[in-house]
Amino acid sequence: MIFVLALVAMSLFGIKGVNAENLSYENTNYYFYRMGKPKDYSGPLKKYTIDNSIGYCIEPGEIEGTVYSKGSIDNYGFTSTQKENIKLYAYYGYGYKNHKNINYLAAAQSLIWKEILGQDTKVIFSSEVMGKGTIYDVSRYEEEIKYLASRYRVKPSFSGKTIDVKINEETSIEDANKVLNDYEVINNNNAKIENNKIIYTKKNSAEEMIILRQKSNYNKMYFVYTGNGQDILTEGNIDFNSVVLKLTASPGSIEITKIDEETNKPLANAEFGIYDSEDNLIVSLLTDEEGKAMYDKFKDIGKYYIKELSAPEGYKLDEKKYEFEINDSNIHKITIKNGKIIVKKEEKPEVPKKQIEELPENPKTYDRTLFYKIDIIISIILLFVLKLFFKFDKIS
Repeated sequence: MIFVLALVAMSLFGIKGVNAENLSYENTNYYFYRMGKPKDYSGPLKKYTIDNSIGYCIEPGEIEGTVYSKGSIDNYGFTSTQKENIKLYAYYGYGYKNHKNINYLAAAQSLIWKEILGQDTKVIFSSEVMGKGTIYDVSRYEEEIKYLASRYRVKPSFSGKTIDVKINEETSIEDANKVLNDYEVINNNNAKIENNKIIYTKKNSAEEMIILRQKSNYNKMYFVYTGNGQDILTEGNIDFNSVVLKLTASPGSIEITKIDEETNKPLANAEFGIYDSEDNLIVSLLTDEEGKAMYDKFKDIGKYYIKELSAPEGYKLDEKKYEFEINDSNIHKITIKNGKIIVKKEEKPEVPKKQIEELPENPKTYDRTLFYKIDIIISIILLFVLKLFFKFDKIS
């Protein structure tokens, strides 16, 4: 029963929640003259304070109340654009950074009224009611607040992108939209923002994310307060833009060049294996017509070595290990020379040569007639001897 009575009492006194806040204000010596819907109205510009926050009227035509509770900006029928602009004008109004001049309070309130009542609404600030006395021109302050509000939703140009950088080399990424100085890095102590640039040195090839968020100007959120008078919206942080930048890096590459050790001519079809420090074969490569083979798919930095698996035809196999270290994104070049295989011819036993009489270099010509004569004489003598032999045989 007591709880029900408490609710009834709160309803009668216009308290919308248990956490009630009191509205206080002070005169600024400025008077506003608002012309347009719902009617022309003039009154003192007051500096509202609720829960230690500067407040702005979002219910034109109503007199301020005293006791308030937190409500929602969604209960006023504002469009999404109106809601966002109203919050931004309060954010960049009086109290934002160096905005300590009362002209910022007047300018922010004027912009909020125009957003709610229509852009044809005219607001004049002066030292007396109805626009009389000294006119305080706050147009320059309005333009500054509007400009800041328009930039609030602009993200750095690299938002959502993946950028390939070099390992162990300082990278500077500039924001073409020139809003980066309003952001801060929230996840990476090695990344810093200087002069509209992110400066970062990547230490490995793993994909990394740098998360940025708009800087907070206040240590509190904005609130809408409703009560027994005009409703109030306070300054404070609103939903911030967040930006994710992805960084990738290739851990360098290796280029093998195979040449003849004597002629330095390139050698094709030499097969090489690339191994890690634990002797695991990562890949095998074959040199092309220019004697080259390249590999750029290393997963990480570290120590590796190259070993020849098969040599080009007619060349010796090089069994040496060629060690190298991938510790940056550069091309590491290794030139390997191969010598030819020397084939020894089999020695055959020497065949003895037949001795051949050598003829005189210029043989003389002999007269064969003399030989014929001698041969005839010998033949006659032989016939004569045979005749004597047969004759002697008959006598005997």
